[in-house]
Amino acid sequence: DLEEISAPLDWLGLNYYSRNVMRAGKNGKPEAVQMAAEEELTDMDWEVYPEGYHRAIMDVYRDYAPAKIYLTENGAAYDDPFDEEGRIRDTRRIDYLHRHLEQVHRAIADGAPVAGYLIWSQLDNFEWGLGFEKRFGLYALDPATLDRIPKDSAHWYRKVAQSNALDEAWLPETQGDSRAN
Repeated sequence: DLEEISAPLDWLGLNYYSRNVMRAGKNGKPEAVQMAAEEELTDMDWEVYPEGYHRAIMDVYRDYAPAKIYLTENGAAYDDPFDEEGRIRDTRRIDYLHRHLEQVHRAIADGAPVAGYLIWSQLDNFEWGLGFEKRFGLYALDPATLDRIPKDSAHWYRKVAQSNALDEAWLPETQGDSRAN
């Protein structure tokens, strides 16, 4: 079996959302240490720590030397409501994705063989143990009607994917309507 399982990998997949910092608790058992301010947490209470993405990619590259790395899950849960115009202005998700994609670019520049990137998730989905409570999607999903409504992040990500580039002008803080072409 060892010969079979030690065959070189065609590719390796990596999921990344956040980091966990741990310390020994009073009883000697590990306990989590919150490193970020409240405003730097997602609705899952996960720290937004894009620099950890670069480190994770580079660690996988150095430790396993895969021919290709596919970034198979990356995203953030934010429950942004519809506004008075019927839009979901999910600027926190756009900021999260933009900052993480900057770290992917940095890893590529540092030699990591990144071959693909997949957002989690294209649409709000059923999360194990949480149902439809946490919203990860670029598209809102009405579970009753199954209607799919693009959030501002869907329009923003379309531009990123079509151009294979990040442009500061597309960020909502500078552009206003992230759906503008």
